[in-house]
Amino acid sequence: MNKKTFIILTILCLALIPFLVSHAETNVVINEVAWAGTTDDWRYEWVELFNPSGAVDITEWQIDNGASGNKVLVLSSGTIPSNGYFLICKKEMTGCDLVETKLSLHNEYDKNGKLTLKNSTGNIVDSTPVSDGKLWPGGDNTTKQTMERNGNDWQTSAEPNGTPKYSNSIIGVIEENPEPLTTPEPPTQPVVQEPTPSIEQTPEEQSDKKSPTPPIEPVPTPDPVVVPPEIEYPSNIFINEILPSPEGADAEYEWIELYNANGFEVDLSNWQIRDKIGAVRTFTCPNDTKILSYGFLLLPRTQSNITLQNSGDGLELLNPNQEIIYSIDYPKAPQGQSYSKTEETWKWSTTLTPEKQNIANKPIKAITQQEEQEARPPVIADTKNNQQDSQRESGPPATANIGDAIPKTTKHILTLIFAIIIAVGSGVVVLLLKKKNKHK
Repeated sequence: MNKKTFIILTILCLALIPFLVSHAETNVVINEVAWAGTTDDWRYEWVELFNPSGAVDITEWQIDNGASGNKVLVLSSGTIPSNGYFLICKKEMTGCDLVETKLSLHNEYDKNGKLTLKNSTGNIVDSTPVSDGKLWPGGDNTTKQTMERNGNDWQTSAEPNGTPKYSNSIIGVIEENPEPLTTPEPPTQPVVQEPTPSIEQTPEEQSDKKSPTPPIEPVPTPDPVVVPPEIEYPSNIFINEILPSPEGADAEYEWIELYNANGFEVDLSNWQIRDKIGAVRTFTCPNDTKILSYGFLLLPRTQSNITLQNSGDGLELLNPNQEIIYSIDYPKAPQGQSYSKTEETWKWSTTLTPEKQNIANKPIKAITQQEEQEARPPVIADTKNNQQDSQRESGPPATANIGDAIPKTTKHILTLIFAIIIAVGSGVVVLLLKKKNKHK
């Protein structure tokens, strides 16, 4: 080979490298999807890729509509071996190759949208069918059967939980250069032959002998999915105050306040808040979200993207087990007032208390018995009459003596007036009698 020929062949090989890499990438397919989770827990969602060609690095690849809110799920790292599977999981489980906690698939296919697999340059590698309704092309939310590829179509897996990192129920992906399976020939009766003298065979004759049929290796069965026990999350976390109709722009100044009534700090990672009316939105608390004991957590709309309808709406607080911990509905919201939780009910308040104790929650001062007695009008009682005192304690009497109702000082004044009148009258009579006697 001369130098010119060598250079030409080298250039051709270099030119073919991108084509070969691109060809290997385009062979990667979405092979199985556990959009409903497993029989142990709905959170064990996973997506399985299959690579029927050479090893492929899938770092920075992405799956459109693979994250919550119809967002893009970016694969942080990973390499699919030749003729191998790659399992992407929401939570750690047996056989998982890459844990992506942002993986989230909606139970209704039209709300989730088709899954589109793209390489690191943004080129489409594979996708599931276009949505034509609520139902996924395969799988069952009740039995937790998966959606698996069957050639160019999709089907429901034969068993619950599917076949992660193993062949589908019906092989839908044809592997390149598959090894043929051979079946052993049925045993035959041995034939007794007369011994013959050994004859030395040439190498050519020895090569003509058929090699023995290799034994069939047993097909491995998938290991059971190991699921950790379900975590028990604390209660006494509730929605404490909301501001649906602020004085300024709703999109900037609406907020939701949570309160922790426990005597210990609570990790709210993966807890969710969702509204009930209109374009329902769900906010998932990011990792390492903490709320202190007897503390508050303020979530502005700019962070949660939850729209609080001014005409009335509702909110639900869910723990990571999707259990509703607290729920509240509110009527039409007056502008500039927050809806605050009290000890017994909810009330509108013009005093906004974000990250503080609600004004309506402060206990109303009870009126003591002494203050109540002091506030009553004075009652005139005759201490000399125990029976009348007893009647006053049990209630007002049906009748009362006029004299009993007149104070003693009034009696003295009337007696004095009567005495004066009698004295004046007597004096007048005496004067008249003296005057009459003089005239005689």
